[in-house]
Amino acid sequence: MLTEILADSLAPQPDMELVDDSVADGSLLGAAQRSHADVVIVARDDGEGAGYDDVLYGSSRLKVIEISGQGRSGSLHELRPRRLALGELSPLGLVDAIRAAALPAAGLQP
Repeated sequence: MLTEILADSLAPQPDMELVDDSVADGSLLGAAQRSHADVVIVARDDGEGAGYDDVLYGSSRLKVIEISGQGRSGSLHELRPRRLALGELSPLGLVDAIRAAALPAAGLQP
């Protein structure tokens, strides 16, 4: 269900591309590097934030958006280090969070 919502939300965005949603070799960093991703979206069912140090230190420009709470909330992880709570998410709110995360200084207006 979450994958369908992501696909529907991102498909009309001309500056975004949804890439393969699986990690075949078990390496999130490897998948991000192969796809040249700026932002990786990870869904977590348990609601507990994970550490993404290996991914972030492996590609310092990469941002990770973690979606939890059955897709209702999310967090932005980046190498600053900091974690920015995104609060309740709507499809439009997620699109805005992806754009903001892809900016050189996430969270700052262009």
